[in-house]
Amino acid sequence: MGINREGQDPLSVDRAHVEYLLSLDRALKELDDDKLHLLQDYAEAFYQLRVRTNGMNARAAKQLKTEKGASAAGRKSGETRRAKAEGAWRSEALKVAKALREKTPTLSQDALATGIGDTWKKALGKLPRHAALKEFIREKECTGDLAKRTK
Repeated sequence: MGINREGQDPLSVDRAHVEYLLSLDRALKELDDDKLHLLQDYAEAFYQLRVRTNGMNARAAKQLKTEKGASAAGRKSGETRRAKAEGAWRSEALKVAKALREKTPTLSQDALATGIGDTWKKALGKLPRHAALKEFIREKECTGDLAKRTK
């Protein structure tokens, strides 16, 4: 036939499996009925556990469930964080950007971000990174919330 991924001939694996099953059968014949029923109950419980967890042991199934919950919690956390950011600095930055753009319509995005930073430090304290301000300005210009630079 051929060699499988483990480097074994599939027929030899099947033969070994059959020999193992035959040895189990011989061992089971030697057990009395009470022990045999106990062993069958254990095998059924083990099988049911494997079926319910798709072949995973209980620890792996619990880990998978935890990971699924963690990713959902992470998404929710990100949404909450973005909502706070929107409320915390974006509305104020947009007000300042509109005022600066009305005053000097030729300001570039970089100069506008610097101007927001200068005004921000005086009025509100904590300031987002310069790159984040530039991205915010670009975004607002694309959506039409902020007038584009005139040359």
